[in-house]
Amino acid sequence: MTIVDTDCNDFNIPPADKPDLFIIITNPGGATIYTSPVATNTDVPKTFFLNIPLGNGNYGIEVFDDELIGTEQCGSVNFNQTTTGLLIDGQLEVSVNIIHPITTLNTLDSVYVYPIPDAPLLSFESEEWCEGDSALLEVTNYTGGLQWYVAVFGESQPIAGAISSVLQAQTPGDYWAVYTSGDGCTASSEVVSLSFYTLPALPVFSNDENLLFVTNPANLPLSYSLQWYQAGTAIPGATDLTYCITGEGSSDFSLEVTDLVTGCTNEYNSQSTYDPQADCISGSSEEFAAQGALNLYPNPVFNELTVEMGDMDSGIVELAVLNGLGQTQLQFRVEHPGGEFVYQVPAHSLLPGWYVLLVKSSDGTWIARAPFVRAD
Repeated sequence: MTIVDTDCNDFNIPPADKPDLFIIITNPGGATIYTSPVATNTDVPKTFFLNIPLGNGNYGIEVFDDELIGTEQCGSVNFNQTTTGLLIDGQLEVSVNIIHPITTLNTLDSVYVYPIPDAPLLSFESEEWCEGDSALLEVTNYTGGLQWYVAVFGESQPIAGAISSVLQAQTPGDYWAVYTSGDGCTASSEVVSLSFYTLPALPVFSNDENLLFVTNPANLPLSYSLQWYQAGTAIPGATDLTYCITGEGSSDFSLEVTDLVTGCTNEYNSQSTYDPQADCISGSSEEFAAQGALNLYPNPVFNELTVEMGDMDSGIVELAVLNGLGQTQLQFRVEHPGGEFVYQVPAHSLLPGWYVLLVKSSDGTWIARAPFVRAD
């Protein structure tokens, strides 16, 4: 400890007017445990080197000046095991330096480092699926100790109950499997990002006097293909917006649309009955004229077939040319300003034979049809 400053001195006996300092240290019980020798005529700061083990509680330091006619108390301060800094009592300033011994602990233990298991290997057919499909994901190198996870919009979570090696996913997201070994070590598989595309709209069709036609082509994908079926069997060459029924009786017809961008398909089914009194391929010119005042010329035709009709409302007019099997050979969409309708159909690309021209108005209704012959 060090006496930094004190006002004790022997001013009555110059030149020996410096104090004769000594200290007394008491334990927490008040008993004296140390009395230092007297430091005669000493200057401050004055350091006393001690080696006193400290226990719990407050200790006391009393500072005295030993004079010829007795002792003068310069002041007293208290300290404990954690005391730091300067201790002050009036003019007395004392600092203590408490040394805390370093305790060394020796211990022995064993550390086991287990190997990281192999990552789960995933098998899957594709990352792109259609709405309603089930994507099969399978871990091929483990049968147990697995947990499947999915992340949607950045939030990952375990899939409840998904602990087998096979997972059937039906929603988009990032999927992966985590394997935990018997030692508690884990390894993760690659992440598979599954996409499920929306199905194209149902290709709803109607029957107008044996002519099956898509009622709203605008609902079809931008890039598509069509296939007509009868009783579940694909009709060869029937891949257009229309199909003409030629058989007797009733039958189940269906139309499948394929989105050529996503590869997804959708199918519409309807029971249709053949009407022997109607014929979307042939008929008398009087019948056709009565249905829409449709005039075709020249007929037979070699190059261009002129189509004329009476007054029509403005809008989109659709024309379709069908062959004798009811297969669409030509299709046109014409922006009509209103009034008399006139249009030239390029017939030179048709093979020689019998054909029928169908006209659909802007509201989507088939309003007229008439036969013509492509001359040889």
